[in-house]
Amino acid sequence: MKIRALIITAFLCGGCSVNYNAVTVPEAAPMARRFISLNDVRNGLKRSEVNSLLGRQVVVGYEMADLQAQQYSPITQANPYKTETYRQGEKSYAVDFYLLGIETGDGEVSDNELVPMVFYNDVLIGHGWDYFNRKIKPLKK
Repeated sequence: MKIRALIITAFLCGGCSVNYNAVTVPEAAPMARRFISLNDVRNGLKRSEVNSLLGRQVVVGYEMADLQAQQYSPITQANPYKTETYRQGEKSYAVDFYLLGIETGDGEVSDNELVPMVFYNDVLIGHGWDYFNRKIKPLKK
């Protein structure tokens, strides 16, 4: 009797199995992800030192490189993401915008995903949107 109950249970459970290869899992809502840390960034650093600290590229995700082998390759983005120059008379300020993280997985890079680093004579004099909006944004490009 016990063997018969065991066989019936195994048969019923086998009918409830799921083929995970055939299941499509909906993509979860993207969460904000931060790629770089600003903990070691401070005024007075040379531009090359900031580049070394924050990196020349950042991995923003992965794509399937080989479906059969289930191998992924990184999707990278160059850092700084963009560079702009601002002038005030004879003074010229370079602003490197680094990709800090992803707020919304929309395939676009918006200002809230960047952090500006402001350089004068290749020396960091300030960073962040507050500093940029107060000191640099009013200047001519």
